[in-house]
Amino acid sequence: MNRQYTAPVTTAILVVNTLVFLLIAFQSNAEQSRLIDLFGLSVDGFFQQKHFWQPLTSMFMHQHPIHFFVNMLALWSIGTPIEITVGRARFTWLYFISGFAGAAFMLLFPPAINASGIGASGAISGLVGALAVFYPRATLLLFFVLPMPAWLLAVLFGGFSLFAYIQDFIPFMGHMAHFGGLVGGVAYSFLALGLKVGGSHLVESPYAASRSAVSNPFGNLTGKRKTEQQNVSELIRKAQQSYQERNQQDSKSSGGATAPGSIQSTSPMGTSSLTTDQVPPISPADVPPATSRSSSGSPRQPNPGENPGDTSESKDNNSTGSDSTGKASQKGRLKYDPQTGHFYYE
Repeated sequence: MNRQYTAPVTTAILVVNTLVFLLIAFQSNAEQSRLIDLFGLSVDGFFQQKHFWQPLTSMFMHQHPIHFFVNMLALWSIGTPIEITVGRARFTWLYFISGFAGAAFMLLFPPAINASGIGASGAISGLVGALAVFYPRATLLLFFVLPMPAWLLAVLFGGFSLFAYIQDFIPFMGHMAHFGGLVGGVAYSFLALGLKVGGSHLVESPYAASRSAVSNPFGNLTGKRKTEQQNVSELIRKAQQSYQERNQQDSKSSGGATAPGSIQSTSPMGTSSLTTDQVPPISPADVPPATSRSSSGSPRQPNPGENPGDTSESKDNNSTGSDSTGKASQKGRLKYDPQTGHFYYE
């Protein structure tokens, strides 16, 4: 099944932010202020006026063009690989949990000036944290100029947010919303998705074992992934099982036996050796058709009209003799080509 490398949730969030930005931009200054006071996040609005929708609505509001374009550029460039990695549902949870975490930190640690906070920065900060978990060595551009790994950018960004809040540096920025979103994104990726930070593969952590894949909307990402070695081992196991069943039937009917020898299966992950008493020549019903090697070393596919067993190598094997059931006895080593997904004899 071909995987679709698209990011529909990221696109939808970007479209909603764009529509809201255009809606605000075409309002008068007085109306813009009213909308920001009503839907932007503030301590007075949330606690005193009971505007409990503000943590959600503030995530989609931007007033100044530079603020809007910087956030949308970050959303698209970081959100796309994250959504492809975790899927649409998990990305949606990640985005909104990060945004709500940023809003919670801003309410608990309000800025020095009494103003409403707007923007998707908290949720996008969570995406930066998630990127540092999934792809810690991915190169990002700080200020769109200075390249650095994702994990270092996340550390510097979080440290700067804390420092700026403590020192009242640029007080009109929601530094704690940025820090809270970063913490929320890292926590969601590490705990809820059951992943270890900085792993070269998505590996199960001890947290994943205590969560049900059915009841937990977060889930973990490792259950559906197989390594090349696992795929090869699965094919070998199926071939072995099929042969044992067929050999038992042949033994009952004719008492035939398989000639001794050994075959070998190789893959990029390692080598597996088995005896022909365990695994026989594999039939096309069990695995993809076998291919032989051409003089250049690459797998040779059968010519049009030629049966898979009519290659030059199999003809040589056929000339050596046959077993008691009249089937051709193939000898040699069985190898696996990961590019074609076929087994072949050498």
